[in-house]
This record gives sequence, structure tokens and C-alpha cells, in this order.
Amino acid sequence: MSNSPQTTMVKPPRKPRQPFTQKEDEKLKQLVESLGDADWTIIARCMENRTPRQCRDRYKEYLMPSLNTSDWTPEEDNILRQKIKEYGKKWAIVCISLNGRSETSAKNRWRLLERRESNMKNEAKIAEACSSPDCYDIPPVQPYPQMIEPMYVPYFIPQENVRFEKMIQPVIPTSFVRDPLPPQPPRVKFPSLLDICPNLVCF
Repeated sequence: MSNSPQTTMVKPPRKPRQPFTQKEDEKLKQLVESLGDADWTIIARCMENRTPRQCRDRYKEYLMPSLNTSDWTPEEDNILRQKIKEYGKKWAIVCISLNGRSETSAKNRWRLLERRESNMKNEAKIAEACSSPDCYDIPPVQPYPQMIEPMYVPYFIPQENVRFEKMIQPVIPTSFVRDPLPPQPPRVKFPSLLDICPNLVCF
């Protein structure tokens, strides 16, 4: 056996699908009128760069004179829902009960109905949640405790007969420690006993 290098098959890049032009639509209509819609292979040979399936889908979905392109009615929507429940998304069978509706039209209409029903369900859930009493059950905000001004209690030193004032700060409840407090009055620095009575002797 010879060790020949193996070659890998590379698929050519797929050409992007080009939409039908107005000239192609007119030509396709004339070919169907003259040749009929039984053999799309013959019709595709007369069209440039078009496959038989492209010609068939273009004519039956958009160009056929018997197509119903008017707005959908509520009766047609009900028929569409019923047939999809019976046959599933078999659009060729579903469209038999719809007067002149194409498969693409029925498919797009069903997607639109699904989006509408989904949006209605979401809106109903939001309305139900907001109508419950727990929706706006916000605990009341506790007011700040009323600040009490510091009290100055006078007292005397019997030896020197000197009057002092002792400042007593108010006690703040612990339940309000987490809340920001209003600014407190500045503290007053009082002189010490040695500053007032330097000759004071402590025993």
C-alpha cells in the first residue's frame, strides 16, 4: 500500500439566496400560464439561477391568483387554532380548511397569535401580583427619637465651696443605632479640679 496523502473534500461556500425581482415574478407567471404547474423542473430551466422548488414556492406562496391576501378574521383564527390542535403544525393539511391561505401566511399568523397569548399571560400575572395585599406591604418608617438637650447637674465641693456643672448626655435607644442621627450639639470642655483649685490636696 502506498502512503499517498489523503485529500479532504471541501464544500463550496453556499451562495446567499437572492430575492425574486419583479421581472422574475412576471416571467414566472407567464411560464405557469403557458406550461401549467405540473412540472416545475421545466419551468426552472427557463428561469436563470432558480431551482424547481424556489419557483414552486414563489408561485404558490405569493403569485398564485387564488391566494387570499386580505386581513385575517377572528373566524379564521379559530379555525387555525382548531386545526393545529388536530393535526399539529402540518401546514399543508391546515391550509386546506383555510380559504386561499398559503402555508407561509398560516405559519406567520400562528406565530403572531402565540406571541399575543404569551404577552396576555404575562400581563395577567403582573396584574394579579400587583392586586395582592402583599404587593404594597411596606413597613412604616420609624421616626427618629426626639433628641433631648444635655442636662447640667450642679454639685459643690464642700472644702472649697466651688460650684461645678456635670453634663449628662441623653441615652439613645439601640433600635435606632442603624439609622443616621441628626447632628448633636458640640461638647463643652469643662475645666478640671486642678485647673480651678491648684492647691487641692488629694488623700
